[in-house]
Amino acid sequence: EEKGEKLEEEEEEKEDEEDKEEEEEVEKEEEPPKAELTDEEKKMSFVKRDIKDLTPVVMSAAFAKFTLPTKDEGFDDIKYEWAKGAKCDEYLKKWILERKLSMRIEDLQ
Repeated sequence: EEKGEKLEEEEEEKEDEEDKEEEEEVEKEEEPPKAELTDEEKKMSFVKRDIKDLTPVVMSAAFAKFTLPTKDEGFDDIKYEWAKGAKCDEYLKKWILERKLSMRIEDLQ
């Protein structure tokens, strides 16, 4: 009987070790791949999306009125995550001018 009990204990220990090894393998397999940006993506400040926030009609009617917030408007603090204030202003002006050249004007009278 003692030999049988020892064999059972040894078998249980082997099963426990195998279970632990399987769990470790599963953890290694489940590790998600790391996303890496291409050089072109790293240079981009904004991601271009396939689905637009505004329809072309609304965009053409409103884009010329776009502005950046200022302290005169009552904001306590203004932080730009992607560039300094002067560069942001320059970027917005450039963007608006590009849109004026290429955007279809919907509300001409």
